[in-house]
Amino acid sequence: MDNDDWGMDELDRELEKFRKESDEEENLNRDNPFMNIPDGPRVWRPFDDDEPEEEHVETLRDDNLEMQLSNLEAVRDKLERMRESSRKDYEAVDKIRVREGKAILSEWGATIALICIIIIILALTYNTPAIAAWAVLCIVAGIFSLRQVWAMVKRTVNHRILCIQNPTSEFVESRRVNTYHKQQMHAYNRMKEIDEKLETLDRFEKQLRKNGSLSDEEMEEVRRLTYVNNHTSIYVNTKFGVADWGDFLFSKK
Repeated sequence: MDNDDWGMDELDRELEKFRKESDEEENLNRDNPFMNIPDGPRVWRPFDDDEPEEEHVETLRDDNLEMQLSNLEAVRDKLERMRESSRKDYEAVDKIRVREGKAILSEWGATIALICIIIIILALTYNTPAIAAWAVLCIVAGIFSLRQVWAMVKRTVNHRILCIQNPTSEFVESRRVNTYHKQQMHAYNRMKEIDEKLETLDRFEKQLRKNGSLSDEEMEEVRRLTYVNNHTSIYVNTKFGVADWGDFLFSKK
């Protein structure tokens, strides 16, 4: 039997089935007046049982695509928020460095001005009859001035150490100095890692739109993209003294 004959046999069987169901329905309506509701003539649609199934599969495929796209967008939103946070950390380092430098200059100016005022007061009171009191005032003023200058020297030295730009400095590596440059590099590396994850997410999205779905293993890999390396920097020391500055000056070669 060729294909045409087989096709005609199938149509004949479908037509016979349709006629039988129509006769049974007509007899049922004739015997039961409550069921005799005119719905119009039945129309024969051979093999029409396959169409709803195809529509159902297509609907499920579209729903799965939308759901996976929604999951990808949620991952993208989280990664972009983390990247924005890292960008702000990166930019904040420069602001802190500039603000600290200006504060040190301002305090040096105030310290020098205060010392000048002390010197002027001591000079004006040099001929006082109470020479002993004047001598005590000189000692107190001298100690105060020296302590203030020493405090400013230490603060300036500490700031200068944190401003070291050489990322491979032996002094920085051995002392684990958390310089401003190291702080920025820590934030930059985190942004770079997030950018790579966003690129991977873009590839998954293109694959999803092309194929219509991602496997469970691929979706699990998408979810893992939100696990960004958030380790603490190994450069943690930020407090140094004048001796440390001397070590840096002699070791930076």
